[in-house]
Amino acid sequence: MLFEPKHDTRFQVRQILPGETQQELERIAFDENYRNVAEKKFHHLIIKASDLSAPGANILKQTCLSIGAEAGVHHGAINCSIHREAVLITATRAQLERLIQKLRPQPFSLKLLAESISRMLQRQRHLHQNKLQVMAILNVTPDSFSDGGQLNSTQEILRAAERALEAGAHILDIGGESTRPGAQAVPIEEELNRVIPAIEAIHSAFPEAKISIDTRKSMVAKAALDAGATMINDVSGLTFDPEMILVVAQAGCPVVLMHSHGTPETMQESPHYEDVIGEIARFFYLQVAKAIEAGVQPEQIILDPGFGFGKNLAHNLELMRRLSEIVSIGFPVLVGTSRKSFLTLGKSDLIPPEQREALTAASLATAIQAGVSYVRIHDVETQMPVIQWLAALQALPCHADKTQISPIS
Repeated sequence: MLFEPKHDTRFQVRQILPGETQQELERIAFDENYRNVAEKKFHHLIIKASDLSAPGANILKQTCLSIGAEAGVHHGAINCSIHREAVLITATRAQLERLIQKLRPQPFSLKLLAESISRMLQRQRHLHQNKLQVMAILNVTPDSFSDGGQLNSTQEILRAAERALEAGAHILDIGGESTRPGAQAVPIEEELNRVIPAIEAIHSAFPEAKISIDTRKSMVAKAALDAGATMINDVSGLTFDPEMILVVAQAGCPVVLMHSHGTPETMQESPHYEDVIGEIARFFYLQVAKAIEAGVQPEQIILDPGFGFGKNLAHNLELMRRLSEIVSIGFPVLVGTSRKSFLTLGKSDLIPPEQREALTAASLATAIQAGVSYVRIHDVETQMPVIQWLAALQALPCHADKTQISPIS
């Protein structure tokens, strides 16, 4: 006897991922002349807008309702018993574009909110044009948590650079001061003596290589740029040295703004957040605004949420789970989780750094799926196949058999 289903199977219902909308519209033979416009109506977003006054929140709520969107506001907004609060907006991309136009003539700073949403959407569109970049870690320090003391001569540095480049690294990140938890600050002269010869040697041997200087100090950054570096990676997010922002602006080079609490000496002393994602985002908005005002070009700014920097295990896990929210700000995001202790879920004494490559790969998978643009790793040779597979998975076109995939340039 043949099995007969009890229910009608003509109607197959499933959820489509946002990134698959174009392909699904094509599969159902939707009018191609209208496809790009239609996609905006299918692409749904949830946005959190902070620091709105009660009158502003009420106007925003009513404006959202008028276009078929929705806004969640504080219950005290209706009688203006609150001073300033956040609002949660849920809308399609098409509705957001209409919302922007409707908010521009409104009072209570809603014009500024409209411009902020507009800039975010524009930056997100540009992000899709970026290809994943791999940054190789080359520490010329005696005390870094994973590879300290391994590169003690120019020949060792050049061999490590060559291995990383041959494995597929796009950027070599040179650091002369350990920023592991509890690390002591290194005098400028000592840091210069460590990094400048290394940068000069790499630049001479591999003139086409992109070199990043991992430093908080403006004097070190400037000397590194003069020696052949083309990028600055500042773990303080331009807060440690007030002159650093001027060095970046004058050089016109890419800069990584990393979030951290305190300094490496103090950052892991009971870190606390009321809202870890919100506070990291607030830090980025503030530092990006300062950088742009100082003359740094927006397209040169890269954000690093700072895994392991002033964050406990719970903070790091929430940050990883909600990493796409940091990506949604619209600037390229760099993630450095390689071999870090939080990956061991509290078992760092049982899993030493050199045995954390599988854990690193798992974190890279999550980060790449969240949409990051840069990954910073120790072992390029081991991780590159993982990275290429993940990048290919994200770049897979609708008709894979007709298209060559080259997700990493």
